[in-house]
Amino acid sequence: MRILFVVIVLAAIGYLAWEFTLAPKAPLPTEAASPAAAGPAAEVPGTPEGVAPPPAPRRKEPAPGIFYVTERVTVQTEIGVKALWPGEEVQLLLRQRDGTMKVLSGKHEFVVKPSQLTGDPNDAALPVAPRK
Repeated sequence: MRILFVVIVLAAIGYLAWEFTLAPKAPLPTEAASPAAAGPAAEVPGTPEGVAPPPAPRRKEPAPGIFYVTERVTVQTEIGVKALWPGEEVQLLLRQRDGTMKVLSGKHEFVVKPSQLTGDPNDAALPVAPRK
């Protein structure tokens, strides 16, 4: 009796695994996919009929007072070294008379050259994960 129960449980687990992972899924119908709803204006030469081209990537608009680091910046402190990595977002605190900029990243302040920052996030290096 115990063997029969184990076989039934294994068969049920196998069926559920197949159903949720391996079973072919039918695509959901959408209005944009139907040729009648798309109309003649949506057709693009070189694409199959009824298939719209992928949307162009949107450029992220720079926010005022927010800059992005273009090269690594380090500062020696009493307790260690703090660093900014390329692509990291910083907030402008102060433009100093000597041309440098005081910026804030998390809880840490850095004095950097304007050449080490960019206001356009699209021009910054690969983005880094935000600090926690």
